Amino acid sequence: MLRIGDGISPTGRRVRRAMAPGAALLLLAFAAGCVAVREVELKPPPGNVPPGMADLWIAVPETGLRDPAALALEVEGVGRCYLRAGALNRLFLPPGPRSLRLPGLRQEGDNARIRHVFEEGRTLRLILLSRPGPDSTRAAPGVALRGRRIYRLTPITRDGLADLQSNSPLPWVTLSTK
Repeated sequence: MLRIGDGISPTGRRVRRAMAPGAALLLLAFAAGCVAVREVELKPPPGNVPPGMADLWIAVPETGLRDPAALALEVEGVGRCYLRAGALNRLFLPPGPRSLRLPGLRQEGDNARIRHVFEEGRTLRLILLSRPGPDSTRAAPGVALRGRRIYRLTPITRDGLADLQSNSPLPWVTLSTK
């Protein structure tokens, strides 16, 4: 179980991080067994954003998804939207700190429990976790965690595709919604 303020090194070890006052806290509550991170992409918003809202576009790849409607994103105060594989999924996020709950991928009747992906100012850190299944345990670039794989998130921002292969100490990436 990860504790508040913990991170994960590329080797899968738990790392304690100093927490500055007022800093956002990341809490991952693992369901029984191991978990794996699914890849998502952040697309730059193509149009105008309503005042006071952060516009987030999420692209879910076809690979590894059994059920196109099985990946759900739930935002406190906003509700739930189901992310479709192979398509852009648009979500408006209210400003300010916001917790997200991601029920995760349902695989073979199993629904992982995900807690607290947070928005820090106008910056969203998005982590999708699910119990590993046949599609998530195949050899692929990632970080080993308890014998399983954590897949790095792939962000696409206005500045272009971020390079996650170099000097990325933690298996999450900051996605800018500015």
